[in-house]
Amino acid sequence: MNKIKTIFLSLIFICFISTLVFGQHALNILREEVMIPMRDKVKLGAIVYRPEQPGKFPALVYRTPYGVDDYDSYAEFPLKAAKQGYVVFLVDVRGRLRSEGDLKPIEMKRKMATI
Repeated sequence: MNKIKTIFLSLIFICFISTLVFGQHALNILREEVMIPMRDKVKLGAIVYRPEQPGKFPALVYRTPYGVDDYDSYAEFPLKAAKQGYVVFLVDVRGRLRSEGDLKPIEMKRKMATI
């Protein structure tokens, strides 16, 4: 019984390490940290979840001034959406945390530039 428990815990550890090294989630989802270039050369920091298989997928964009790292650590929505065949972009708005540039919350035209 102890040997089975050791093997089971070893498999869980290997899955966890492979997720960290390769960015692949246990649900056949890929997680990537990317910088999205804008027309004015500013780059927005983002975390992208997508299905593992190649192809075209509909996309969901979640922009936040509060930090994608905090949201990424507890949210199940990106995982569920990616498992259902969506690409999910968690994006820090311009001038906040991972993103470059200056924060100008009133400018609507830049919101459309992300898409």
